[in-house]
Amino acid sequence: MWRFATFASLVVVALEASAQNVLRPDHPYDTDSHTVALYHLDGASGAVAADSSGNGLSAEILGAQWTEHGRFGEAVEFGGDGAVTIPASTLTASPQATWEAWIWLAAEPQTFVETVISRYVFNDREGRSLYVIPGRFVEANAIINPGFQSKVTSPSPIALGEWVHVAATYDDIEHRMGLFVNGTLVASGVLQCCQLNFPLFTTIGRSNLFAADYFHGRIDEVRFSNVVRPLQPVAVEKANWSALKRLWRE
Repeated sequence: MWRFATFASLVVVALEASAQNVLRPDHPYDTDSHTVALYHLDGASGAVAADSSGNGLSAEILGAQWTEHGRFGEAVEFGGDGAVTIPASTLTASPQATWEAWIWLAAEPQTFVETVISRYVFNDREGRSLYVIPGRFVEANAIINPGFQSKVTSPSPIALGEWVHVAATYDDIEHRMGLFVNGTLVASGVLQCCQLNFPLFTTIGRSNLFAADYFHGRIDEVRFSNVVRPLQPVAVEKANWSALKRLWRE
């Protein structure tokens, strides 16, 4: 009886870990209670990017094109003059957040910043952003007036012409931020800025502060969450199932 009860408890733990996956390299994202918006970008045509989170936060495609060559199915291709826009006030602020996306960089960065996700306030330039800089280094920042900035940068360049998963985590409770490339924490730092308690216009593939810093390449599977996602959930899941097997054999 004890063994069965313990086994059942570990099954629950394993399933909970699986449900919180930040990365599923072989599978599109799943939605859960912490998913604020989820864009599979599988529309194939039209000017609307559907939100699969269940929250109805559809985005508009402006200038960018659909492509069949996505990470999973279709994706949106950016040629340096397009964007996917999410209306202001739809992505509400939270004390914790995770932004993540699959990106395919077509060429060496042609501008100072190749924007993946941008969320700034126009008047005073407060906000946060996830982007690629010259040299193909991934960077995430958080800015608050009058000029305080927290920033983390990948120590190594990402591959050119290959799908790469990038993610930024913002924790206003612990005052930390993290940067992940292909599921690995590559940089972390102190989050000096505070929670963004105001509606923000959000863009994918271009800075929302001004019509610049365009992305050149493809973006797929964009997810916004109101929690700091587990760092390496696949490893945690494997550890749990290993414990299950050992227990059952005892």
